[in-house]
Amino acid sequence: MTCHGCLQESTEAFCRACAQSLFQGQQVAPTLPFNSPMVPALAHDWHAFKISLSGVQPKYALQLANGALVPTQSQAAFMLKPNPPGPFQLPDQVAANEHLTMLVARQVFGVVTPPGALLYFNNGAPAYLVKRFDHLASGLKTLQEDFAQLAQISAPTHGPTYKYDLSYEALGQLMRRLLPEPQKALKHLFRRVVFNYALGNGDAHMKNFAVQMHANGQYRLTPAYDLLCTKLHTPFEHDLALDLLEGNFTPAYLAHGF
Repeated sequence: MTCHGCLQESTEAFCRACAQSLFQGQQVAPTLPFNSPMVPALAHDWHAFKISLSGVQPKYALQLANGALVPTQSQAAFMLKPNPPGPFQLPDQVAANEHLTMLVARQVFGVVTPPGALLYFNNGAPAYLVKRFDHLASGLKTLQEDFAQLAQISAPTHGPTYKYDLSYEALGQLMRRLLPEPQKALKHLFRRVVFNYALGNGDAHMKNFAVQMHANGQYRLTPAYDLLCTKLHTPFEHDLALDLLEGNFTPAYLAHGF
């Protein structure tokens, strides 16, 4: 049997380590006790509006109750992401893609990610489960801001594609200015940019980087989230969601992206 979390061999649905990180050691059935919700198809012009895959993925809140994952309206410990509809290739593979991409990020590139697993609805449709990192054990939500908020960039002020306005260099400059351990944050940023380029994740825009306040009152980068190989679904997009540098591009970089 394969663990539904780490994909390693296991005698149960979840190996001991994944059961602990996801469900405080409990074994939870990998088949959810409800069917996949109906999600309306999207009619947007994907490229004209620069819509991100993570932005159209439906997300549902779950909590663990009596050993089972059930939908909830409050104090959600997990987010469930079914395959989304939309004008892109292989839509039935998005959930499995995200699960595998998040595992590669953590196991191969050393990127910090929240625990996750690939589950199935009653009808056999897959969905990606990810444990929330913005809620404390008490149920209270931690203070968190993404880099669009930190840069004070929004749709009303910068237009519908505002999430793509800054470069990764500009994100690094914000980290250097705002975070208490900037060198550590910059190393994490560099590792994520290399990972996103290598895996073909063109969805790593400003809102997919965030900081979170810890118990000592200091802000640090959150674990990486919404990682997937978007090249499988939108093969003609750019290799990186944001420009790498603020300027001084060579003709070779403009032609090849590196």
